[in-house]
Amino acid sequence: LASALAGINVDSSASILASVDNELSDNEKEAVKNFGLYIIQLHNLNSTTTIWSYTCAVLLQMKSAGHKKLMFSKLQSSLEDFVTLSKRLGRRIIIRKSIKDDLRYHLKLHSDLFQYDALFPNSLIELRRFKCIENNGLKKEYIEKMLCEVILSYYANQMMHGFVDISLLCHVLLSIQMLSRANHIFRELRSLFVYEFVCSLQEEEIDKLFAESLSCLLRISAISLDNDHIIVEEEQILKQIALLMQPFIARYYCVMQCLVQLVGTQFTNEVLFEESLQLAVNLFARQQGNSTSR
Repeated sequence: LASALAGINVDSSASILASVDNELSDNEKEAVKNFGLYIIQLHNLNSTTTIWSYTCAVLLQMKSAGHKKLMFSKLQSSLEDFVTLSKRLGRRIIIRKSIKDDLRYHLKLHSDLFQYDALFPNSLIELRRFKCIENNGLKKEYIEKMLCEVILSYYANQMMHGFVDISLLCHVLLSIQMLSRANHIFRELRSLFVYEFVCSLQEEEIDKLFAESLSCLLRISAISLDNDHIIVEEEQILKQIALLMQPFIARYYCVMQCLVQLVGTQFTNEVLFEESLQLAVNLFARQQGNSTSR
């Protein structure tokens, strides 16, 4: 059993939960699913990540804020702030030498993703633009600009299991401060992301995730409680944490919008993908137009 557990890839655990042998009884299937959830929870509880995953998360946030080129010193200070906040939230991070040295090491290690001359404090770092063979001009531009982001997202996602719940809660609390209502909306949101970030769909289990995230925000004094009312004390902290789940929410928006448009028609996964991609391209073009007009 120990050898079998050691060989389980956590990335494939979701598929284990979804495809249990059809010959098993319902009770046996439920037992296997619960065991799979336990493995994932145990892995997440004991996992630590290097500074690189946090760097990628910061890079994605800064890019979404409109920064096309980043000064090394600015990236370093933003990363230091994020690491400090993450440690306050109880997250464990592997720092081999120092944040500055580790950042320089990982940027050099992944130099194929960036364009820079050197890594001095005032050095400018730019995400590399990869070429693709797509003929459509606007779609080609969108894909080329997004390819590097996709790679960064892959690395950033390695630390997301520790932030998904609290990030979704921060999204909720930025607009809803009634405790009972916030709990309900969080429950609905968390259920949407059960396949990306596996958790039990039992109501009491999701409520437990809500309580843990709420307690975490209370501990760092980002919020306070007044009976059933939540008081936001540090709005900027909530916004920073909420940004971590924003890319997932944005992608869900594209897919959901396309599903609404396809109601009443028969379509394949390929059609849904193309429609979603086209919507993303259109939104990208609109953003480009707005930034140009400014």
